[in-house]
Amino acid sequence: MNRAEIRQITESIKRGETGYLEVVSEGNRYVRKFQPKERLIILGGGHVSMPVCHIAAMERGKRAGTENVPAIAAMATALKEA
Repeated sequence: MNRAEIRQITESIKRGETGYLEVVSEGNRYVRKFQPKERLIILGGGHVSMPVCHIAAMERGKRAGTENVPAIAAMATALKEA
């Protein structure tokens, strides 16, 4: 692995693309996949979006999209007011 390969992977990630590192050693091929950090994007969430974003930040973005969003928003609002 040289600096050019590292730079290429880093630039791919900055552009939001996946970068790959391939190494062949003793006839074996190893591939490592580097992905950009996932982001939460909420469109048209209105007043519900802020509590959802707050909870997602607490969960470090590891939240399924099929959760009970109204209940999550209500819980976030209740925690904020408590």
